Amino acid sequence: MPALLVLVSALWVGPSAHAINPAQTTADGVVQILGYDAPVSIHSFWRETFSQWGRSYTKPRLFWYNQLPGDDHDVCGLNTANRRDNAFYCPFNSGPYSHSIFMDKTYFQKLINGYANTSGDYAPGGLLAHEWGHAVAAMLGYSSGNWKDEYFADCLTGVYTRRGYDGGRLVGSDYGEFNRWLWYQPYSGSHGYGPKRSQWYEYGYKTFSVNDCTRVYNTTAPRVIARATISSGSLDTPPATGISANVPQEPAMKAPDTARDNEVEGPVI
Repeated sequence: MPALLVLVSALWVGPSAHAINPAQTTADGVVQILGYDAPVSIHSFWRETFSQWGRSYTKPRLFWYNQLPGDDHDVCGLNTANRRDNAFYCPFNSGPYSHSIFMDKTYFQKLINGYANTSGDYAPGGLLAHEWGHAVAAMLGYSSGNWKDEYFADCLTGVYTRRGYDGGRLVGSDYGEFNRWLWYQPYSGSHGYGPKRSQWYEYGYKTFSVNDCTRVYNTTAPRVIARATISSGSLDTPPATGISANVPQEPAMKAPDTARDNEVEGPVI
């Protein structure tokens, strides 16, 4: 596959700064620095976390939508040739592309340049961390098949983002770049409400606890939160927290659902 390409105090430098450290100006660069073996990358963080927990970790494979050979565009129930402006995770037991993350390279580049109410390199970087959150959920055995999975992945993105700041990989405006993307997402039955997704992202950042993130599965409704109740400026600044971001609190392992072990599951977007 061609290449896709300690504790630090972060200062807010404005919503349009490209702030991954070092700053990235291309989609390939974002995925290369966050999706592989660089220190404090998304992959490195979860690999080390699972190791500290004594649990098995398998890195998800990464693909651009147009990267598949020939006419092979059908991926766990979706046709990548017809998809735009998104990314998705193919779970285990979903065919040849099981446990893989697919991304729209053009969309990632648009987010870096300024699109969908945000701009900056961690807008697509956070989206990659969100899809990685689905992969982490699959490895931990958490799944509801509805909007709770999205809120859980958003919370896990907050957990990684906190580690990214403390480890110096993320700086400046990164927190707000992805938070604005979440906040302005339209409501959908499968993904819930953008403002609520933003709150779960903030919750993961503040608690730095995967166990606390699992509380989403006790939530009974996605809840409407009026965008007017929170100023847009508050989306940009990371919440204050005194928690050291070393190893996040471990969740209880879900009991395997043996009735679904061999089921071919659809994608999680």
